[in-house]
Amino acid sequence: MSSMVALNDIASRTLAYTKKLLPWTPREGPPAHEQMLLKLMRSSALSDVDAAVKIVERGCFEGAAETGCEDLAKFYALASAHGSAYAMNCLAYMSKHGIGVRQDDQGAVTLMKAAVDLGNTDAKNALALMYMQGRGLQRDDEKAVELMKLAAEEGSVSALYNLGYFFDDISKDYEYAAHYYKAAASHGDADAMNNLGVLYYEGRGVPKDSNEATYLWALAIREGSERALGNVLEKYGNMRIETEPHEDVVATLH
Repeated sequence: MSSMVALNDIASRTLAYTKKLLPWTPREGPPAHEQMLLKLMRSSALSDVDAAVKIVERGCFEGAAETGCEDLAKFYALASAHGSAYAMNCLAYMSKHGIGVRQDDQGAVTLMKAAVDLGNTDAKNALALMYMQGRGLQRDDEKAVELMKLAAEEGSVSALYNLGYFFDDISKDYEYAAHYYKAAASHGDADAMNNLGVLYYEGRGVPKDSNEATYLWALAIREGSERALGNVLEKYGNMRIETEPHEDVVATLH
């Protein structure tokens, strides 16, 4: 199957879903963002549909409080039908969380898989979480790890962190957890710094070292981690502040 035929097949499947998800209503003319997207896509100077989507996204939606989530979802649906893997993954996120559209895990998985077929790195990480959580499809930890590793190899810091979380919280292989947390922390991920600090404090997968734990929590606090601040206050301040609606000392999935 040629790449063009494959793209058309993916776009057709995605369009069928988005039409079901977002019934179109007649209007006198296309909205500004739709006109801009189509104009950019016809431009010989901009052949990358994802780049066109991001330009329109920023120009028409960023900071526009009057623009509803439903309009944004419709824009992503339009862009998805034109083959934008970036838009597919954005719409999948909205579908997963019920933002601007009805909540639909299976629909989100459909969009994520289409985006993955087009090589979108963030979609690989997002689909991995669906496999890990068993949302919209059967739980499959092996497939989740495979997708996260692919995304991590392509530069996804969130995938590095999520691999750390998987080996920390699910498979309990703390040496691997520390390895991936260190990799994510080296890219400035505050949650990875916090969780790695917990491993050092408790001596899981790494030598027990309260000084290293405190250092990592301090770095995480500088990056805005409230969990890390809570950990420092709990361990060393004889008090605890509730910075989150739950009491987890480690951050959850990205």
